[in-house]
Amino acid sequence: MRFCLIKIFFVFSFLCLCNVNASGYKLIDLGILDYNSEIYSINDHGQIVGNLTKDEKDYLFFWDPNIGVKLIETKNCYYAKINNASTIVFSEGCYDEDYNVVKLFKWDNPSCNTQCQELNFQPKNSQKYHLEQFYFNDIGQILLVYESDFLDELTNLESAYKNYIYENGNLNLIKSSKLTMGMTINNNSQIFGCNIDISGRNIIVKPIVYDYKNKKTHTWDNLDNAIPCYINDQGQILAVFVDIFAQTVKGTFFGSLQKDDFIILSNIVGSKMNNHGQIIGELAPNGVLHTQDTVYVIWDNGNETKLSDISLVDDKGHTWDSLDELCDINDQGQIVGSGTYHGEQHGFLLVPVN
Repeated sequence: MRFCLIKIFFVFSFLCLCNVNASGYKLIDLGILDYNSEIYSINDHGQIVGNLTKDEKDYLFFWDPNIGVKLIETKNCYYAKINNASTIVFSEGCYDEDYNVVKLFKWDNPSCNTQCQELNFQPKNSQKYHLEQFYFNDIGQILLVYESDFLDELTNLESAYKNYIYENGNLNLIKSSKLTMGMTINNNSQIFGCNIDISGRNIIVKPIVYDYKNKKTHTWDNLDNAIPCYINDQGQILAVFVDIFAQTVKGTFFGSLQKDDFIILSNIVGSKMNNHGQIIGELAPNGVLHTQDTVYVIWDNGNETKLSDISLVDDKGHTWDSLDELCDINDQGQIVGSGTYHGEQHGFLLVPVN
């Protein structure tokens, strides 16, 4: 499960870091090159969560720089998030009759615990909605977004999505007419999402920040069709301008809730950001995403480092075939992603060396 603008492109059936350079990153072997793997998340302690396949079984793995790898067996795990309290929340998907059912699990203290707990909650009218995505912050709040099973039949979006906060064993519905769909939540309980308005054949997507604690909203008049991507604890936001019908991008908006100034990053599609404003994302030449020549990039205060320029030799002397994707970045500037080694997909860690 990924939080990216591609979800918005296809959500309706009718929508057709510090100043570093390439030599400033060290590629780290996580000790799992014997298994096909994928990484989802890294916290500020350098702890990593992802999945791997071992002996034809699927496992969620936890990696700690001091203790190495811990595993628990899972079924169809497709997203996981680790916070700075070293708690992991992950999802499993299974097919029940005609639609996909998503279950959430919590893995506390993975350094020494090999058991996880299923999070049992049942929103109202759950038979008409399925869990589409979630996000997890450091204070234990889980943002849950449920999507209607009848989305294609809706003429308005007031009932298309239900947004909840799960905390302390309680499931709380977010009652905001402006927030159609939440995308991410920071440690100040600020939810970055969007308001989607349909008028005839026109679709207008407006980014919105909803303060869950104070029940207040922040909107921008000049950000039509800017898809929300991320909000950090400093109130900095990342959103991507798109042409929804043409499925092209027009650059990334990088701004702040506290200031009126902002930056437009042309031909960059940002996906994640840390509390220092360092951004990872993709280069989008001519506004086109996901071409065969897609290149991931690290942006830091105007400086760009292409993933393709980083050395393929890791700290154990292995030479990788390629580094393909960037997935997450922490406040230390450490970055995780997926690459290819001996023809198979593997997760990697990049550590800034200066």
